[in-house]
Parts: sequence; structure tokens; C-alpha cells
Amino acid sequence: MKKIILALVILFVSAPAFAGKKDDAWAQCLWKNVPTTTANWLVTKPPVEKARFDAPESTEEMLVYRLRAACERELTPAGKKWPPSLNTKKVKIALEASKPADILPDTVEPKAFRCDYYFENDHEMKTRARFEWGYEESVGRQIWTTTDYGFAGANGGAVYLTKGAGIKKCFIVQSDGSLADA
Repeated sequence: MKKIILALVILFVSAPAFAGKKDDAWAQCLWKNVPTTTANWLVTKPPVEKARFDAPESTEEMLVYRLRAACERELTPAGKKWPPSLNTKKVKIALEASKPADILPDTVEPKAFRCDYYFENDHEMKTRARFEWGYEESVGRQIWTTTDYGFAGANGGAVYLTKGAGIKKCFIVQSDGSLADA
């Protein structure tokens, strides 16, 4: 019995990831809407690890936000708030399998953004106090994630930037993974 369980565990762990229907849907949408961004993402290497929690995002991470913005609404089923999850490993497999011979320019310009917030007295904007990722569409801004940093206060407690306060600087993710001022 132990040998069977061990064999199943080895088989499960060593089995390659296969793309499923939702991954194929992501691939089809990405090649249709943002082929240049998609091709750029396929050749990026995922970060081995971040050195610090507040380390700058990698090109690979920034392109994933742009890709999500390009197809998020289109892949969201009626009556649902979100599309199927974007499993980057499986979607890359589906993209490689369906890669077109010619990579065309992006047909949509997704507005994936990152906004950095700084304390009011950080005029040189050196230390982020908060950042958020999201995208803009005709119905307004959609926020995917917000991260707040706690800083040591004078009395020993943590100090956080008050929501809606601080100096705000926003960027739009470009098709090569770079950031441009929003």
C-alpha cells in the first residue's frame, strides 16, 4: 500500500502542467488583444526571489498585470465578479502551443497601473508607504491589490499612511513591462 501511495505521489509531483479550458481561453484572448505584450511576457524570466518585501517589481510581474487588464472583463462570465484565475505556468503552456507565426501590434491598450503613495514629508519620494495595482476601464478604476507598509512610530507602535492621504504617483504598464507616468 505504501508503495502505491508513494508511486502516486511521485507521479503527481513529476507530472507536467497541462493547460486547461480556462488557460486556453486566456491564451486566445491574450493573442487576440495584446500579442506584442504576450510575446514579451513569454521571453521574460520569472524572478528567482525578491530580496526584500518592498523590492521593485520584476518585468515579468508588471507584464502579468497588463495581460490581466487586457482580458479581465472579456473573460469574466456573466453574473460573476472575476474571470477564471490566471495560472501563469499553465497559461504560458497554452500560449506556446497557440503562438502565431507573426506577432502583431497590440490591438487594445490595457491601462494596468501601479500607484505609489508616500508620506507627505517624503518630497523626494524615496520610501513607499503604500502601493496598489489595478486597471482602468470605461466604468472606472478596478483595484486588484493594495499593500501598506508599517513603519516604527515614535511611541513604539506601527505607523501607516492614512487611506487617501500622502503624495500619490501613478504609472501605466507598457507592452515591454516598463512603467510610464500616468
